[in-house]
Amino acid sequence: MPGLRATATSDDAIPQEFQHDATERTPLVGDSSTQDGPPTSDQKNQKVVWLLCLSVFLAASAGGFSMMPLTQLLEDAVCREHRQDTEPLPNLDDCKSSWVQSRVAYLLAISGTCDAICGFSAALPWGIVADRIGRKPVVVLAFTGGSLVLVWWMIVIALHPVLPLWTGWLGAVGLFVGGGTPIMNAAFFGITTDTTNEDKRSLAFMRIHVVAMLGNLASPGLASLLMNLVGPWPLLFVAVALLLSAGIPFIFIPETLRADTLDQTKTLTFSGTLANAKRSLSLLRSPWLALLFLTSLLSQPIAPATSVFLPQFLSKRYNIEVKNTGYVQTVSGAVQIFMVLLGLPILSRYILASWHNANSWKIMHAENEQKRDLLLARFSFMLVILGTIGLAFSLSLGAFILGLVVLSLGSGYSSYTRGLMSLYVGKEQTSTLFSLVGMIDVLGAMYSGLTFAKLFSVGMNIGGVWIGLPFFVLALVTVVAMVPLFLLRLPEPQAKASSDDSTTRNED
Repeated sequence: MPGLRATATSDDAIPQEFQHDATERTPLVGDSSTQDGPPTSDQKNQKVVWLLCLSVFLAASAGGFSMMPLTQLLEDAVCREHRQDTEPLPNLDDCKSSWVQSRVAYLLAISGTCDAICGFSAALPWGIVADRIGRKPVVVLAFTGGSLVLVWWMIVIALHPVLPLWTGWLGAVGLFVGGGTPIMNAAFFGITTDTTNEDKRSLAFMRIHVVAMLGNLASPGLASLLMNLVGPWPLLFVAVALLLSAGIPFIFIPETLRADTLDQTKTLTFSGTLANAKRSLSLLRSPWLALLFLTSLLSQPIAPATSVFLPQFLSKRYNIEVKNTGYVQTVSGAVQIFMVLLGLPILSRYILASWHNANSWKIMHAENEQKRDLLLARFSFMLVILGTIGLAFSLSLGAFILGLVVLSLGSGYSSYTRGLMSLYVGKEQTSTLFSLVGMIDVLGAMYSGLTFAKLFSVGMNIGGVWIGLPFFVLALVTVVAMVPLFLLRLPEPQAKASSDDSTTRNED
């Protein structure tokens, strides 16, 4: 689910057409039932963004607290199962044999694929429901469904071998309650878009992204510390509690859908829902959105490669206990915080300032925020490519950490891509847009998990530097994902604003 910039443009710098668009197209927050109500203050908008950040932090922390304990418990269960069924292997005592690691990798990969299939099936219907009845109740249901998946895995592991480990995959049906991660992401990005002006939108996206990365990559360090003290089981209960509590901030977030849109739920019919689904899929007709969707699809494996897959990879390649791998992941989180506090704000100001004072040696400059975001998206992907190549070739833990640092410097790729997507749709389509983005992400998850497991198994069998084969392939895929960003044509800000105003008048 990934903001990396900590500077904002003042209201005085907002073009007049964007100010007009923000006040007439949606009430943003508050109880106004008409479109012509007074504009919402920046202070209230910032409150909404920070409440979203709190929810994202809790949900992302749940992921950080659950992944290592779950991997450790699965590894232990596979080891016990293998001892009972076959003669002990020479190095089976530490559970690092290729057979055990391959089995664990496939258990996690198929679980991810099942989650992706269920999430894909539920994303669009729940996205339409969110557009009709509001995002708040739907996203709370999504958090509940996500917690059911983890609770089921805990039950399966606790009852193993009475319940085979593969029955953990059945927990994915819990994602039909609320739609899972795609709906969560759609709600976060949709509410953020509704409560920010266009020139501040990428800032808000990246705040959310960096909070997610902080929770997802800093929490493993604390999880490693606690696992050494209390073992894996208490951390799984903490993860469930964190995931459920992530819905609490939505109590204080005003619904951002217009009142007239909410009133339409009283006459919602099945045929109307199908018509909405058809209109939602019509977004794919935009060639520029299609290019960005392709980038999103191909870049999806980057995040699980540095979170879900990383503990097992570190444990196998560098002979580290799973419970201690969280410290390495925390390094990545620290680098990302540095980028949001210092790196990207400085680079962002440089890119805009250099347009007015361009010299031949200034290779990155942009005349407005939209072109700046496109440049930063390309730059982020280049860093990710360099980082993944470093991870693939690293024969020592120090070299691996260095590659992870470089990759983390480019971790804003997802937020920039989504920010660019929002330029091509009206605000009332944002929830549907990001539901489609979530569906595309889970399509990526369908292939990435099993592909990583297969490449990891092949790499272990070959040995040597080829154990990094998954990262070799990831680097190549990321190169392809970056290509659409060099083909993209941004909309003219003036034209887009006029088009939005015209659309609003027609709807009224």
